Amino acid sequence: MSTIESVYSLLTLPKPFDSDNGRIQAAPVTSFTQSRKRKRSHVSVAVDGDSLNTYHIQPPSLIYSHAVSPQIRFLSKPCSVISNPEKSKATLQRSYVVAQDTSTDESIILCFEDAKNGPDTAATKFQTEISLQSSVLSLEAVHTSLPAKTHSSFEILLIQRNGTAQLFSSDLSQLIWTASLEPSNGAEQFDNAICIDAKTVKDTFFENREDLAGQLVGIVGGSEANLSRATIICSVGHDVDRTNLQISLSVIRPNTRVANNFEHPLQHLITLTTPIPSHGDPKELVSCSWNVICRLLHVKLNTKVYTYSFGKGVPELISTIETQDSDGHLALDGSLYLVGSDSAFTIYDSKYSSVQDRHLLPSNFLTLGKKRKRVDAPVLHSCTQLLHFSPKLGMAILLHENELLGIQFNARASHKRRKMKSSKLLNSLNRGVPNGAVKANITIPTDITESLGQPFTDQESHGWTAKREHLIEVSNKGDTEAFERELATDPGFSWLNQVDSDASLLQWSFDKPVGAEEFSGTKLRALFILRVIFELGEPDKKSEQTPRIGGSPPLTIRFFPPNIFLWLASRGHLSNTMIEQALRLYPQDEPIFSLQPSDVITAVARFDPSLGVLCSMITHHPYLPIDDLAQCIKHIVQSYDNSNLPAPKALLTNGDEHLPNGDDESDLDQQVEDALDDVDMALDALEEHHPMRGEALSRALTALNGHGGPAITNALRSALTQHELIFLVHILRIELAEGGWTSRYVDSTSADEEKGPFDHSITVVARLLSCTVDAIGITGWLTTSATNPIDAVDDLLAQLRAEISAALEGTHEANFMCGMLGEFLRFGNRLATSSKTNKKHITKGLQELPIGLKMDEIEDKKIGPDGKAVKRSLREIRRQMQLRVPAYITERIRVK
Repeated sequence: MSTIESVYSLLTLPKPFDSDNGRIQAAPVTSFTQSRKRKRSHVSVAVDGDSLNTYHIQPPSLIYSHAVSPQIRFLSKPCSVISNPEKSKATLQRSYVVAQDTSTDESIILCFEDAKNGPDTAATKFQTEISLQSSVLSLEAVHTSLPAKTHSSFEILLIQRNGTAQLFSSDLSQLIWTASLEPSNGAEQFDNAICIDAKTVKDTFFENREDLAGQLVGIVGGSEANLSRATIICSVGHDVDRTNLQISLSVIRPNTRVANNFEHPLQHLITLTTPIPSHGDPKELVSCSWNVICRLLHVKLNTKVYTYSFGKGVPELISTIETQDSDGHLALDGSLYLVGSDSAFTIYDSKYSSVQDRHLLPSNFLTLGKKRKRVDAPVLHSCTQLLHFSPKLGMAILLHENELLGIQFNARASHKRRKMKSSKLLNSLNRGVPNGAVKANITIPTDITESLGQPFTDQESHGWTAKREHLIEVSNKGDTEAFERELATDPGFSWLNQVDSDASLLQWSFDKPVGAEEFSGTKLRALFILRVIFELGEPDKKSEQTPRIGGSPPLTIRFFPPNIFLWLASRGHLSNTMIEQALRLYPQDEPIFSLQPSDVITAVARFDPSLGVLCSMITHHPYLPIDDLAQCIKHIVQSYDNSNLPAPKALLTNGDEHLPNGDDESDLDQQVEDALDDVDMALDALEEHHPMRGEALSRALTALNGHGGPAITNALRSALTQHELIFLVHILRIELAEGGWTSRYVDSTSADEEKGPFDHSITVVARLLSCTVDAIGITGWLTTSATNPIDAVDDLLAQLRAEISAALEGTHEANFMCGMLGEFLRFGNRLATSSKTNKKHITKGLQELPIGLKMDEIEDKKIGPDGKAVKRSLREIRRQMQLRVPAYITERIRVK
């Protein structure tokens, strides 16, 4: 999630009774699920002098509404909690808010209880009078009892800016205790306070602080199972001079139901102090936004946002970004956060100090689509309030004047996706904020190519400035060998043989990676070399099949040093972004146009029709985009295509008429067969005389197979024409046939036609064939013209089905044979293992057994019934000897 898809209005809220001083405050609705507080897709809105309402986000609808007196002025954001006390009862929602009656200056806490789908639909109202010493900082529902009878039991915690904390029962009938967060920490006032369960704090902030984690477990009763119901208050404050920021963590002692049980219901854990790099107006409030999972705290002071990381146990400033927007901010996934104002919304990445996306709002955004609008309607003067980010919906909810808006991020957000704990460097390349700040008069571009600018200065070492003029002269002469020799002596380039006058051409090395210290200079040289190689040529009206966007001239290659070109490809510099930046960095007389995605591949293919350079580019390039791979395949297919195929005869007769060479159907079939034979002959000729074409196609298809199936289909559909897609289908069919996947084992083949083993992967070819068929689509198959015989689809689908059936049968048989051979090998291994077992020693003279004289001796003792050894009788010994007599025995008879 790094781009903003749209910003739209969800609901129009009622306006306050006092249009001049009235406010609208909103907060997300929470619920307790398995002892954890979770945010729901509901929003509770408090409108001064009008009502306290609860809305559903998707679809936008009103759920509950409670009218209040016009003299009621809300002093805090509402706190709505959904609970289910008992399974037999209906689900309850209680909405709390701190209010003040302007007629009596009395401060109270209001509570409205609504039963969802219950027998009583009327709301129950509770209220209690309170004494406020300062403005309200936070109003939240927390757990304080261990163990709990039900997961839905909770209390209401009220925190004031001076640090005073008060705990009330859920029905507001009892003030349980009053305490201070930490009066001795030197904080003049608190700017932010949130409540987090102790288990989350132990797994994040206290991961490297075993002392604090052990102290926390001891406070909750010595059992880690109770951590999920214990609550920790994370408060952020500042000193009088606004030079230090203080983060304090305090845990609410469990089972503090009576104020006299403990002198201090809040147990202070730790206070962390960190300096603020630059302080502003002391009257300016500090805005804070937490990302507890990533251990990040985003602090906004004036127009600067400071990001602190707690990964090492102490706050560490990792990012300082000056924004253009003056309103609030909201933490998103990972290190991203959203900053909004009345005119724009911007996504920043604190990890790499970059701008991910910026969405500008029109001046009449809130009035668009409203047919009737009162001219004399009062205008609310309120800043934009960023309320909540829902990863499940992929949406951020915010309040602007009396409109509830939704910011929809890219469509990858879903309830099954994993939370992003860290952003990627790839999404921040060329989007960095210069010097950690964004100037107010600069519009942040949404396109990466517009944000490149001129990233290099005049600090060029090794005499590069002087050498550049000499290289321009050499390139104008067309001397590629001198150009490469001149660059071979420059740092950042590597070669295999020495530079001497005898060597005709240098042997370059492309496997050595570029170090970090050489990156800047290497990129500067790459931009200059790209400007020397490429230029904008004259448009060729004959060769241009489609007009170019904006009338821009095509990209051409004016100078081609082969080793330097491969060096650029191996380092990933051959891209539209780099070439366009080179054209802008070293401008000439011709105007600069934006390049199209296929310009680089088209320029390389036109420069070398044999596609040898294109094959080398595909081989050496570390990662070609999928659109460039589709363009490579397009040019390879065009090189295979024989444009001189005979067209079928046009029949102008009215009715059926027999032709001299047969009827029209047989004539069309014969032409299709002749066309396929011509394609086979062309392929054989190309493979024989131009092996680079087949190598380029193989490498391009293999690289294209590394992408996802839908992406491959879309790329082929946008790059190739319908005729080229059908031609690619025939090429892939030939690959299947040459690999032997479509031939059955019963087919007879002569010994002369048998060749060696083919290196055709059935997985790659079958997957790409499926994607190519999908790229043609149903409309393409139905509207296929038979002007070119190869495009006829009369029998193509039937042939594809037969070939796929044969290939599937072959794969099944191959898998069966693999399993059978595996069983043979397993049985052979077991037999070899069993044959190595030791056998008993054969006594000498017993080779003639079973006829022999050897008999085992009988033991003269046995085990009796009582378990003792007793002596056998002679009778028993004789009987045992008779039982052991073998089947064959010889007796020796002596005759005296």
